[in-house]
Amino acid sequence: MKSPAQSTISRGTSLHTYTLSLWIELAGILLIALLWVATIRMVQQDYDDELQAAFHTQAILARALGLEMQEVLNDADGVLLAMKQSQETRGNITAELRQVLEMSNLAKFAAQASILDTRGNFLFSFRPVQPTANLADRPQFRAHVARDTGTYFIGPAVQGRVSGVPSFHISRRINNPDGSFGGVVSLALQTRYFTEIFAKITREPRTFFLLGQDGLIRATDEAFAGMLGRSLKESHVFEKINIDPLQGEYVGIGALTQQRRIVSYRAVGTYPLYVTVSIRENEAMERHRLRRSIYFGSAGLTSLLLLGLLVGLYRSQKKQELLAHSILQEKERAESYLDMAGALIVAVDTTGRITMLNRRGGEILGYPETELVGKNWFDIAVPSDYRDLAIGAFHNYVAGTAGELSVHTDLRVLDSQGQVHILDWTSSLLHDEQGNIVGALISGKDVTERHRLEEELKIMATTDSLTGLSNRRHFLDLAAAAMANYRRNCRPLALLMLDIDRFKRINDSYGHVTGDQVLMALADTLRETLRSADLCGRYGGEEFVCLLPETTEIEARLVAERLRRAMADRRIAAADGELRFTVSIGLAEATPGDSTIETLLQRADVAMYEAKAAGRNRIVSCGGAG
Repeated sequence: MKSPAQSTISRGTSLHTYTLSLWIELAGILLIALLWVATIRMVQQDYDDELQAAFHTQAILARALGLEMQEVLNDADGVLLAMKQSQETRGNITAELRQVLEMSNLAKFAAQASILDTRGNFLFSFRPVQPTANLADRPQFRAHVARDTGTYFIGPAVQGRVSGVPSFHISRRINNPDGSFGGVVSLALQTRYFTEIFAKITREPRTFFLLGQDGLIRATDEAFAGMLGRSLKESHVFEKINIDPLQGEYVGIGALTQQRRIVSYRAVGTYPLYVTVSIRENEAMERHRLRRSIYFGSAGLTSLLLLGLLVGLYRSQKKQELLAHSILQEKERAESYLDMAGALIVAVDTTGRITMLNRRGGEILGYPETELVGKNWFDIAVPSDYRDLAIGAFHNYVAGTAGELSVHTDLRVLDSQGQVHILDWTSSLLHDEQGNIVGALISGKDVTERHRLEEELKIMATTDSLTGLSNRRHFLDLAAAAMANYRRNCRPLALLMLDIDRFKRINDSYGHVTGDQVLMALADTLRETLRSADLCGRYGGEEFVCLLPETTEIEARLVAERLRRAMADRRIAAADGELRFTVSIGLAEATPGDSTIETLLQRADVAMYEAKAAGRNRIVSCGGAG
């Protein structure tokens, strides 16, 4: 039998062991709770990052598609105004106007251009055979009968009664000399054209809608072609448009699919139209779901392991040594799960000396993690061009003058090979038991690839995808700046406008693939012949423009002649042998009378059409042919 003293000692030992076990169990439960809190926050942050990336991509796509739609509508309304003026002043479409319209890009996006009399019958049509259909019941006709609004009307999407293809109409009223209703001039825009444009600028399973302020679908991708004309007025997108009518983004249930979608929308210039671009949330978040499974799986596995250890501790207090060893193993596993998360984690003291670096950090920087411990972080990983600035900001941070809120920003770091990585940084201060600042804990997620993709999207928004030259919008922006510089300094400035001769015949005879090869060959010739300071762009279809700074008209003619000969000597492989092509070039030198780049473009455009009329394959300046 145990003595009272032995019993007291035994009870004291048991109580001490029980208390220690209880504290260990409570610490284990707290560790599991913290693990799940950290995991949930990491998953939410990853979702937010992926959502913002999707919004950013769609905003670029919506802007690019909106600008293309705006250009088409501007061109279409310009055609309507020309036809309206001709009909009101001369009573018909003049031969000159017909020739200009036939040489324009009208057929690329328009299914029909027509003039209707006061009863809705055709007075004029660009179709080879004059239609006999009556369109008095069509919205584009009825909208102008009662009153003259003084502007255009954009009708809903319909199946063309004459063209037989889905289209929507932009129309204007024709007035008699006394102001009474004299008919309607109308242009049918093919919905297929916008579908093809959208297919060219995205390879992902995204959907677009061209919506009017009335909510009606006027164009969409092929997956929803059957929904043309349907109203989305009661959908989430118009709730958002009512709040912000210019542009916006949201996540909501799609009105047509009843699935959660990530949606971005944008107004089409000043027209009563909106373009929306969306993707199913499940498709956009595919990579996030994979990472989420890893995060939750790792946290769940860690939790189960810790719970198992706690149960083992509760059952057998005599196995403390084995339990301590198991806890150490689980700690190492938990650290490996942090490495699996893909983030660089580094701890530094107040001087910037590295006190801890995880394995993933070593992989990103190209060093074994233990090799950098004790070395100065700024000397090893921070690029020299902003090292002094980073050191100063860090000293203010650890001194407490910048506050104790965590810092979150994108920073560049160098690896052992001198390569730059862009990391999404988050940092927080480290304190000792007395609350003194002893350093900082910094974590960073490698977002270099994301930044690279963003740069590619910027290039997509400014570059013609086929030729690699500046697209029309980007060229006009650069040319406007060059024109402003000319007006300030009065230095010579010349502009060439090139058009491929008989390009429609090439497409019709050899196919659009060969036509695209001709366009690319012309772009290559421009790059090979012109200077790096010259601006080149695809203006539209087979038209190209070149702005030549510090170049007089005489010098520009020499450049144009080199280009013309180079084009004529170019050979393109075709189905029945080699294909040759020529260009007609219009030349204009800037003068004090050119107030904007548009006036210079207009003069070069007139000269280019004179070159066409004079027999093609030649150069014409504002002063004469060559």
